[in-house]
Amino acid sequence: MAAAPNAFSAHLEKWIVQQTKDSIFFVNISPNLDFKSKLEDLMEKAKTVPVGERAEALNPKGKCATGSVVEVRTREIIILSSAHLMEHVYTVSKPLSVRLAKTYFHTDVLCDHYEIVNRTCSSSPCHE
Repeated sequence: MAAAPNAFSAHLEKWIVQQTKDSIFFVNISPNLDFKSKLEDLMEKAKTVPVGERAEALNPKGKCATGSVVEVRTREIIILSSAHLMEHVYTVSKPLSVRLAKTYFHTDVLCDHYEIVNRTCSSSPCHE
């Protein structure tokens, strides 16, 4: 009988990925540059990013983090990710509303299992 995966082998990580891949997503948040001046104002107020690094914080490629499914609804899923993706524009004492976050940022969600399904389909999209 083979030994169980442990922290010293890549088998453990591979096993975890296989067991959880249907609920793990990559979340990319990029600035909506139509609101660049508003984002610059928010960064100035938040003061979480040094002045010399603020241009990089507005990189159109955005920032990527992992997200996990925390709720499944009839026609949508709720994904929890890190607020650090937008930490350059808010602080605890200067929060950013959901409405403004949706306005000032674009959010893209990528999932490996969706990619695998679509790579094997002859027509796109494979499912609604």
